[in-house]
Amino acid sequence: MKIKSMQVEFDHQDRVYLVGSTLQGVVKVSFEKPTKLQTIVVHIKGKGKTNWDKDDLSHDDINYSAKEYYIDETIKLFGEDTGESVKHPQGDFSYPFSVQLGADMPCSYEGKRGYVRYCCEAFITRPWKFNEGFREPFTVIRHLDCNEYVDALNPIVDSIDQKVEGLCCCKCSEEGSMTVKLHVNKTAFVPGEPLIYEFSVDNRSENVIKHIDFILRQVDFILRQVDFILHQVDFILRQVDFISRQVDFILCQVDFILRQVDFISRQNATFAGYSDRILSSGKPHFHTKKASFKLFNEKVEIPVNQCKTFKGAATIPAIPPTGLAGCNIIEIDYNVILFVDNSFTPVKFKKEVFIGTIPTTGEYQTPAPYTTDDKALSSNDIGLSLQPSAPQGLPPSYAECVFGKVNLKEDDDKHTTSYTNWAPAYTYYDWSKTTNYGGLTPSTVTPAADSYNNI
Repeated sequence: MKIKSMQVEFDHQDRVYLVGSTLQGVVKVSFEKPTKLQTIVVHIKGKGKTNWDKDDLSHDDINYSAKEYYIDETIKLFGEDTGESVKHPQGDFSYPFSVQLGADMPCSYEGKRGYVRYCCEAFITRPWKFNEGFREPFTVIRHLDCNEYVDALNPIVDSIDQKVEGLCCCKCSEEGSMTVKLHVNKTAFVPGEPLIYEFSVDNRSENVIKHIDFILRQVDFILRQVDFILHQVDFILRQVDFISRQVDFILCQVDFILRQVDFISRQNATFAGYSDRILSSGKPHFHTKKASFKLFNEKVEIPVNQCKTFKGAATIPAIPPTGLAGCNIIEIDYNVILFVDNSFTPVKFKKEVFIGTIPTTGEYQTPAPYTTDDKALSSNDIGLSLQPSAPQGLPPSYAECVFGKVNLKEDDDKHTTSYTNWAPAYTYYDWSKTTNYGGLTPSTVTPAADSYNNI
């Protein structure tokens, strides 16, 4: 191998860039001896992709997928404009490059059913040989200001009075009732910020309550389009005889897809897409992927005719912002869910929360200091005091996504060296040493088992 080594170095050591900023870097190449080649190029690519399979009624797998590009620029670093082969000298060389990132690009995201991924690929093209390449990922951050969310500082407060039923649904099988009250200090948060909660359970049923879950739920809504039109074109080339009898049908399908683009991009829903089958109805399909985080980890036992209050704080982990603005095939929502299990009639709260990258300013209301009094909170007397939303002058940093690293190797990477284990980074604020939340110590939040996604 005449090419001894090749690598890409970014001007930001953390590989994090804001939308609208300039990405700069250097491609470093080392040649053992003079080497005949055509060009050395760097390819900056940002792509969103979704992909999943689903069994149909005949038990055949149907593939749904979609993709879109946010940046796709190639910069020639060495070589003739004519594309003719030239000899590159022996030795070590550095080729700088820079590119302007668009202001409307979405934030980086990696999931099990889709991703928004940004990479810089350096390639050496050689006559009559495979191109040698090297891929390096980087993170793009698109800021989402919590202060622009109208309910950002409003607390989440709710209460449910519920009858507890036994095995039968008739009135004679009723086993009492329970009252559950929930309070969360506000509605908008950023990674690193403590979510402060308080809930009470007044158990007037005949059962001892032994199970309570309080979780943060991330819901990824994925659109899958399958590049339907391109797939149809490829099918046409391979099935000329069939297509000649179905031209009108196919044109109708293509026209339908084009008219669906605006509709699809507005869906506030899951992963979605089109079937890869030629006789598909052309209707979009959607897929939802859930991930849960445990905010409450205490053992629970609430005897009959007793009320208990639970209070705590949990740190929002490094997760992508709500919505994933700029991406038309993936959308992200967040909820907090409180689930109190009691025989056949559990209580469940599900409330929307907003995850941004710039913290709220001003003050919000938080529960009063903890008390050992087990008396139930009334709907009007949850003790509240004012707290600053964010410590003044708290600088943001970046933390690796809580879901961990993923393998970036792609199907066509036979001759490309890829950064195989990598995770995007998200804006993170360390509240731990700057704010006292009534003596509470925020817990560290990590992904929960998949079983929690069924709550």
